[in-house]
Amino acid sequence: MKAQHKFTVIFFFIVSSLFGQDYTLKINESQHRIEFVNKDKVLLVVDSIKFNYVLADKYKIIQQSDSKIQLQVHFSKVSDFNKVESEEDHDVLINFERKGDTWHIFTHPEWANDISIFMKDVQEHYFGICEGLQPDNDKSPDLRGKIVDFKAEGESSRIYENYASAWSAFYMSSNGYGSFFNTFAEGQYKFAINGQSEIYHRTGKLDWYLFFGTNGNEIITQYYNITGSPKKVPLWSCGTLFWRDENKGGKDEILNDVKKYTEAQIPLSTVYVDRPYSNGKNGWSEMDFSPEFANPAQWIGILKNQYNLRFMTWIGSCTFMDTSFPGILPGFMSYLDLSNPAAVKEFDKRLNAKQYAVGVVGHKMDRAEEFFPEGEPWYDGTPISERRNKYIFLYSKVVDSILTAHLGVDNFNFSRTAMQGSHKYLSALWGGDVRPSFAGMSGNLANAIRCGFLGYPDWGTDCGGYLGEKGRISEELYYRWVQWATWVGLFEVKIDGAGGKGEDRAPWKYSEAFLKKYRDASIEHMQLVPYVYSKINNAAKEGVLMKPLAYVDLSDTKTYNIWNEYIFGNDFLVAPVTNTDSVKNIYFPAGNWIDWYAPTNTYAGKTTAVITLSKDHIPVYVRENALFITGNNILIGNTKCWKKNLTPELFVHAFPGKENFSSEFTYVDLLDNNKLKVFNMTQSNGIATIHIEAVNEKSSLVIHTPTKVKEIKLDGKAVKYSFNAKTETISIALPKAKGCTLEIIK
Repeated sequence: MKAQHKFTVIFFFIVSSLFGQDYTLKINESQHRIEFVNKDKVLLVVDSIKFNYVLADKYKIIQQSDSKIQLQVHFSKVSDFNKVESEEDHDVLINFERKGDTWHIFTHPEWANDISIFMKDVQEHYFGICEGLQPDNDKSPDLRGKIVDFKAEGESSRIYENYASAWSAFYMSSNGYGSFFNTFAEGQYKFAINGQSEIYHRTGKLDWYLFFGTNGNEIITQYYNITGSPKKVPLWSCGTLFWRDENKGGKDEILNDVKKYTEAQIPLSTVYVDRPYSNGKNGWSEMDFSPEFANPAQWIGILKNQYNLRFMTWIGSCTFMDTSFPGILPGFMSYLDLSNPAAVKEFDKRLNAKQYAVGVVGHKMDRAEEFFPEGEPWYDGTPISERRNKYIFLYSKVVDSILTAHLGVDNFNFSRTAMQGSHKYLSALWGGDVRPSFAGMSGNLANAIRCGFLGYPDWGTDCGGYLGEKGRISEELYYRWVQWATWVGLFEVKIDGAGGKGEDRAPWKYSEAFLKKYRDASIEHMQLVPYVYSKINNAAKEGVLMKPLAYVDLSDTKTYNIWNEYIFGNDFLVAPVTNTDSVKNIYFPAGNWIDWYAPTNTYAGKTTAVITLSKDHIPVYVRENALFITGNNILIGNTKCWKKNLTPELFVHAFPGKENFSSEFTYVDLLDNNKLKVFNMTQSNGIATIHIEAVNEKSSLVIHTPTKVKEIKLDGKAVKYSFNAKTETISIALPKAKGCTLEIIK
């Protein structure tokens, strides 16, 4: 459990001070400066706060305690935008309130329209704000020296990316804090420009949070306390899915594709259909199923009953000039005014009657940031400075409310666009309409790394790429992309060209060697389902699934520019292959690392190694002392059509290493009402002790060790075992529905 830090509060020129340890907050009245210090290290220095671009000329402490401060700030001769020839003096009371390791700094002067916070450059590095590669298409997540706009405009002109559109007015600092300005108002962030950083937003409301912690998890969990816990996901969403950009053959093509996947024994759990599939404008505005997809209850029923698959649809928050829909905004896209109850009611009515009633259980959400008419007034009076950013938040909130009202928690929605707080209403993000090339793939990986700093737990890539009329891609690009998709939360593959043009890239249209790689990647992802399901559904405590290396260790300067590696959960180091090279330079962060596919290969932390690449998988490594769970048949989709043994089975993997460590894994047990079950492992005096919680599945403990061990005890009794020298593992069957303790004596 994370220990809370204690704050010292010091007021210069005030005969009052409070002392503690770890952190110090200093407010200097004469110099108009606010500092947060950790022992002797200055973490953050606020040089000034401007309202309407006016600098305060007096600071005065009005009230203070160990958790609350009230600072009076005086502004002289401020022009009021709404008054003629007005220059008035104003006193603003800025409140500082602390809860745990979070400071909330807030005020709201009625006369203010803009806020700027200026901070001294103390040689820190910054990560966050947006998923897109702002401002200069640099794949590095480090924003030091950059200027980033906070305005959710769809981006379609970059070399590497296309509509990667997740946002938050939130960033992490290498100094061990997170900054969140709680507003939808557009703004701009300048990081370490000419010795100064600046937060600017077009609002007069100061609502600023600072979260202090030693790593990304400690920071992001405080962020969740303010913005809401991430949405839980159903088990079936953690498996594998495919789709076409356009199903020209209608329902028959969908059923035939599923039949082909099943004949190839490639596991699936979900299918979705993209637009056009409805009647109305652009194959969407009626939100029903067109004649090519007639009798949806019947064929969606086949997908569920015969193949055990869930079915989802594409949706958009616009009607493409269908003006019969109530509560739409002017413009050629005809966006729904999601602040208008009439629009939301009709959206709900159509989706429920025409989709959920026939078996649809989720949505791919598109379009909210593209060609948005921000100048048009809203039903609820939202100011123009907030409309574009707030709209994509409302989109996720409205769709989640509709899904949950009719389907309960067994639903899934994923989007290419998101705003702070959307993680409470979105199951996952996908990285936009990526280009079908190694350049596009590498840019999308960089998007994923940036997205990790924003606190979105579940992310996926359009495997194979979205854009491009050619359709078919090279086998090498394809299998490298699928191998990467194995190690993300949302495994989704597009099997045609943009708009359904060009030659298909259905996996069975490639070589047998490729088909095997695709199948193996899909099978491995299904084996990771209990891991993925547990991590995403416990994200409120454990943070995002795909963790950037700097997120894990904010003090490791070698990680700041790394965009092509990440920590999967807490236990795996994943290094996707994004080119045709035969070797890859891989940086190993702190700790010791074991090759997941070749466990005789080990690597010391904080070193770089040149790794010869296998064509059968991408480089993946396990952290020494890791404890985690994988499984077979935990999620059964179309595999029921060819597998005879469908008994669920769990594998508890233990990698005991050096002395004096402890590790744990929280398993979300679907077969036991999603109870959180904590498995833990410690080692001292040459004995590794593993506590196993009771589970209803058949289960085994897999001990990964390079050498034989002296003895293994199960609940105090010695057990027989055999050592597999090739895999360097020992497997021991565990009692069913009964907790136990194992001791591994080296």
